[in-house]
Amino acid sequence: MIFNIVFLSVATVWTFAFAHKFRQLRAHHGSPRLLVMCAAVFFPAVATWLAVPATQQVINRVTGWPNVSILLVASHFTAISASWLTLGLFVRHSADMAWKWARWVIAAYALDIVAMAVLFSLSNVPVERVHNDFAVTYVPHQLTVFAFYMVYLLPAAAGTLILAYWCLTWAKMDDYAQFPRLRRRLRLLGLAGASLNVYMVLMVVNVIAVRFDLYDSGPQIKALALTVPTVSALSLFSAAVGTSSLRAWLSRWRDFFTLRYLHRALRPVSPGSVMVINRQRLDPYHRVRRIVIELNDWRLILKPLFDPAVYGAADRWGRESGLTGERLTAAVEAAQLRAALRAWQRGERPLEGAEAHPDDEQILDASSIEAEVDWWLRVARAYKRATERSSLSGGVIRPHRPVPLSSGEEGRR
Repeated sequence: MIFNIVFLSVATVWTFAFAHKFRQLRAHHGSPRLLVMCAAVFFPAVATWLAVPATQQVINRVTGWPNVSILLVASHFTAISASWLTLGLFVRHSADMAWKWARWVIAAYALDIVAMAVLFSLSNVPVERVHNDFAVTYVPHQLTVFAFYMVYLLPAAAGTLILAYWCLTWAKMDDYAQFPRLRRRLRLLGLAGASLNVYMVLMVVNVIAVRFDLYDSGPQIKALALTVPTVSALSLFSAAVGTSSLRAWLSRWRDFFTLRYLHRALRPVSPGSVMVINRQRLDPYHRVRRIVIELNDWRLILKPLFDPAVYGAADRWGRESGLTGERLTAAVEAAQLRAALRAWQRGERPLEGAEAHPDDEQILDASSIEAEVDWWLRVARAYKRATERSSLSGGVIRPHRPVPLSSGEEGRR
């Protein structure tokens, strides 16, 4: 159970990192460094999903080949070493120079995977043993299984050692003195390689111990499998995604869910105008831009239905509640939108030549998309609070005390 939980968690982290880098790759077609970075995150993601014991059992059952999942996991871990070495080359050298060396790296590790497949096919492993129980069960009795682990672990350990040495050495060079973010990512990549190298080396030691019955290495193998790959995953994840871009990405998703409440409330005004590009459904920047565009369009439709009496009442109640500045303006706007939406749902439509409130044009005087997003976020929060108060009071709007802002909202204000 613990292996399932840990590996599923790490696999989710890898998958998240791959989705983030793949989105960047689609936005920058043909970038060799981004392509290599995607590969360096893709193989750990797949390897970790395959390493989940429950996944291994399913693969063995579906293929009808006992323990074939072990070969798949080992092959993907070998591919991790190849992709990480290739990534190191592209970080340091130009694309043309890096490809010259990367071809040899890919060819060498491809031959290594072929050798692993041959040794595995020559082994007699009829009883299913998922994860590291496979080594404890078969290594003491079959030389081909022992050779399989050596062919798997030693080249992978060599690759991760070279990567760690490269990255940690380059991070100290004066060439990167003016690039602190790149230097930090080199250190993280070197840490990921070093931690995975420690795992590979200790696995070699424990497999040798199992083969020659030196000591009971079963518990050590399981502990290594649980801890060291997790450290590698977090290190490379930080290097691949970057903390600043990750925070911005998560912040944009938070904005999306905040705006979605207001968006769904106003959607009946013109449901046919809602549009999301299928390829960008998981792109929070696109989703927020579309919501802002649609909210602006629906506001223009509802604007002639804005009632000056609602404006005056909302403004008076807001001031009595202690609201000032943009918070007051957003609360009045939310009240106007709610009243106009109810009028629209009753079938009322604006008369030709109807004019909006004279202060109306100043509200959306935004100089950038970020300013518009911030404005609609304030309106969305005010709209949701007004709706919740209205539901608690049976639909009757009453003067209220302002709801304290969270630290995030204070920062926006």
